[in-house]
Amino acid sequence: MGHNGIHGRPYIAWDGVSQAVGAPLTGYCTHDSVLFATWHRPYLALFEQVLASYAQSIAKTYISPLYPTYQAAADNLRIPFWDWGVTPSMPSIVNVATVSIVLPSGAIAEVNNPLFRYNFQNKPLNQQYFPPGDSDGMMQQYNWTVRDPDNLGNGQSDFDAANQNLENAGLGDQVWTAVMKSKTFNNFATMASSGSSIESPHGTVHVLVGGEYGHMSFLSYSAFDPIFWLHHANVDRVLSMYQAINSNTYITSLIDYYGTYTILSYSYDTATTSLKPFAVTSSTFFTSNTCRSMAQFGYSYPEITDWNMTAAQMQSYVTGRVNALYNADGSNSKIKKRNQYIDSRESSSDHQYEGANTNKTLREWTVALSVSKLDLQGQRFIIRIFLGKIPEDPKEWGRCEGLAGSLVILPPPGASDKDAVGALAYDEIVVLREPVAGGSYKENDEHGDGEGTEKFLKANLKWRVQLLDNTPLPSDSLPTLKIDVGDELVTIPYDITEKPVYGTKTLHPDIVVGGNQTNFS
Repeated sequence: MGHNGIHGRPYIAWDGVSQAVGAPLTGYCTHDSVLFATWHRPYLALFEQVLASYAQSIAKTYISPLYPTYQAAADNLRIPFWDWGVTPSMPSIVNVATVSIVLPSGAIAEVNNPLFRYNFQNKPLNQQYFPPGDSDGMMQQYNWTVRDPDNLGNGQSDFDAANQNLENAGLGDQVWTAVMKSKTFNNFATMASSGSSIESPHGTVHVLVGGEYGHMSFLSYSAFDPIFWLHHANVDRVLSMYQAINSNTYITSLIDYYGTYTILSYSYDTATTSLKPFAVTSSTFFTSNTCRSMAQFGYSYPEITDWNMTAAQMQSYVTGRVNALYNADGSNSKIKKRNQYIDSRESSSDHQYEGANTNKTLREWTVALSVSKLDLQGQRFIIRIFLGKIPEDPKEWGRCEGLAGSLVILPPPGASDKDAVGALAYDEIVVLREPVAGGSYKENDEHGDGEGTEKFLKANLKWRVQLLDNTPLPSDSLPTLKIDVGDELVTIPYDITEKPVYGTKTLHPDIVVGGNQTNFS
């Protein structure tokens, strides 16, 4: 299984790094952990190193005059990233079965596209390591990786359905909020800490690409799908941008309820925790401290040009790039589109921001969620937040106009409801950003104090729970679910190289009290 099998199955030692005594039988990967983003950095570097070695070998088989071109290509090869925050649909190249290439002889040939799928090399899979009776045992049926197939065992991917859901997920809004609003690195890095994290949209992409029965939706199998690497290269890129903007905050100790193949459950993860199995030398492993910078791995991203800038210059430059890419004022985002959708249902007046060359003060309304990933005894599920009418067909929930956001829950492989007592997953979904007095939403809130919008949310804010097969669940099926609605003022500077400034959040318990409020069911 090679390097793909480090992340999840087959749950065996890699490079001699054995399972820790008392650790769960699972993969090495860290999820629901403050190590989530940093553990994947040396993993990506290892994969890129192996990929580059193959490219070097192949380049040397080309003859003149082709050799210099292909040798240069091999020298510059890096893992491409898929910026799903800007372009949510999957890159077209990953969804075509064959591609035309130039052979070393100069001839043109049509070959299988390595980004399209991974063909399992040893079928049937060894049942000792891929037990058909486990919760992911149905994946035994596939000879290759698939994306959002319409039924179990169907080896055909449904790219159109996956892309429709990706386009409606508001991923760019989530990237901006995670990078700009997270007060600490822990908040940014993991769903195990409160607020908006990069781990949440990361999980959404996994599930929307994989669907119910695709490999990306199973953390134990996801690294076998070639798109995994494009996806995680982008997560690493967002991490690098967050670091450039927030260089003074980093990992602080946080409990790891679930553990990994080498990390005990209920231990505390820190910046010095070994990121096994990735070794620096024969006796030492990478830690989050030693892989804090990308420089030692020999790569960067278009937004990170830190070799010719000071830290302060980098902070301003990358802040500007994030604001430009992911819309600081929501001008091209799903939040803006949702505002327009709401306006269309009201007797609307002109809804333009005033003072185009000044800072913009907005009132941001959010839904904060917390829930145990094990409320459904290990089943994967999605919590949907809506503004307005909910389609009768649950299959349409993920792509309807009134969807405000989703929290995708992927329980750790092999975990049961007896594990991780006290562990919760957190997320915060921005449902509206409205200008204060003198701006828009005058029909809702002519004084800018939020009262009109509060009435609107009481009438229109709803939630639903569904499994990955779209089955809707009763509102009391998640006993730990807690939902809080809040608002806070946020000032968006006119200068896009400056960060937003957030005020103090005010909670509105009259809109939501717990997870079973009548108007939320």
